[in-house]
Amino acid sequence: MKKLESGKSYKLTDLFKDDRHIIIPDLQRDYCWGDYKDEKGKPAELVSGFLDNLSAICKEEREIKLGMIYAYEYPKGSNRIYLCDGQQRITTLFLLLGMIHKNIENKNIEKFLISEYELTDDQEPRLLYAIRETTLYFLSDLVCNFFLTNTVTKVSEIKKPLTKWYFNEYNLDPTIQSMISAMEIIENKLSDLGDLEKLAEFLLNKIEFFYFDMKNRETGEDMFVVINTTGEPLTATENIKPILIGNIENDEKRKTASDLWEKWEKWFWMNKGDSEHEADQGLNSFFVYYWQIKLLQEKQWKDKKPYDINPFQIFTQYSEIEANEETDFSILLDDINNAKSITEIDKYFFAYQKLFDDFQEKANQDVLNSIKSLNYKKANCLRELPINVVLPLIQFKIKYPEESITPFLRRLRKNYYDGLWDKRNENYINWRHLIQLIDKSTSIENLFCFSDNSN
Repeated sequence: MKKLESGKSYKLTDLFKDDRHIIIPDLQRDYCWGDYKDEKGKPAELVSGFLDNLSAICKEEREIKLGMIYAYEYPKGSNRIYLCDGQQRITTLFLLLGMIHKNIENKNIEKFLISEYELTDDQEPRLLYAIRETTLYFLSDLVCNFFLTNTVTKVSEIKKPLTKWYFNEYNLDPTIQSMISAMEIIENKLSDLGDLEKLAEFLLNKIEFFYFDMKNRETGEDMFVVINTTGEPLTATENIKPILIGNIENDEKRKTASDLWEKWEKWFWMNKGDSEHEADQGLNSFFVYYWQIKLLQEKQWKDKKPYDINPFQIFTQYSEIEANEETDFSILLDDINNAKSITEIDKYFFAYQKLFDDFQEKANQDVLNSIKSLNYKKANCLRELPINVVLPLIQFKIKYPEESITPFLRRLRKNYYDGLWDKRNENYINWRHLIQLIDKSTSIENLFCFSDNSN
């Protein structure tokens, strides 16, 4: 069987075929997309939105790339692929196809779920969870005794005493419980997903993942091979993720970084615009804001010409950034490398997230609406504000995370109109200087009242 190669894209039928198994290793966290609430009690279920987007793309009759999956083969030549990232998407697709098969008994889905050999031998499904033994056994039972049979017809019946293959210890396994919740959501939405035969064909053959072999993580050069030899451009965040995470050698630190990334992606997914099918656009805009603040530049410059900031290019910058028409000082390599720290980025993500929470307050909405009318239900409202308002606000939340933004926002509104009106233009303070004033201030009062050139 042909091996999976880094930098190439694969359909689900390519990943789940012949004697290949996809294994979720024990270093991974539990499956959680079916969880209705997170640890803080906030809505967390992602399956519904995922299904709605897949269904919409299927009806549009187009193909889609669903991002990168990071994995390694162990032992070599075994066709046992250990998944380091992509667990939530792959698991949800596996459960979705299993539920579709239960309704239409599609032979291609059956081959996807389990090989013909395993069906009569050890009954190992193609997706294996090595996080704990209970999850491993449950998936085998789920495929062979639920997806492929009609002895249990509804998801709600799985936990009933008459279901002899469901054991009490499964109730203590968070991955199993999240899987059952996900299947209940899928079961309730199947009738809204249209032609299930067409959807099955779309899932198996029209969605693809870029494959990245983690054996190459030691060198950044191999990551560039993955990114630049695919023959098709990756999305902005797919470019950036291996740069931030792939080179982290320590397993625990890499897992922590991966969890942070997933947190960002999940939040931007939950708060995406109505016309967006993924979290990528919101996350990339956040990265643009991040670098604009860090560089004190609105644009990138080359040969004295401005270009929109490309976060990927800056995340892969290995030299200092020279002074240009926008700034009269160089950005040192140490400063750039410090800005690439995933914990530093997470600090700004937290500020961005809290800023969106502040936007839910009526007093702040009243001020903001006098600048631009916004829809405050989704976080993409932050992207609709001019940068001389949103960038200082982000930096203000970094400096003064517990303070109300209302007084500062009122000053920003005045400054915004100072820049628009000729008679008040001399009062306008450039957003770059505002960022520096925020950094150097010792209190909000000090920020509001400066009277000399010391800051």
